[in-house]
Amino acid sequence: MIELLTKDPDCDEQKAVSILKQVTAHGYDPPKPDRILAWMNEQEFPICDTADQGKDTCNVYKSLRFARSV
Repeated sequence: MIELLTKDPDCDEQKAVSILKQVTAHGYDPPKPDRILAWMNEQEFPICDTADQGKDTCNVYKSLRFARSV
C-alpha cells in the first residue's frame, strides 16, 4: 500500500505511512451506495449517474479491483 501511495508525487513515504496508520486506526470503511446517494441529495452536483436504477446504482467502486483482504 505504501508503494502505491508514494506513486503520487505529493505523497512521500512518511506521509503514506501516516495515511495508512490513520485509516487503520479509524477502521475506515468506504461509504455504501445509499450513503453516497444521501450526500448527493444535499448538494447541487451529481456524484454518480442515477439513470441506471440497477444493483450497481451509485456504486462508485464497481470498476475497481481490490485485494482479497479488502
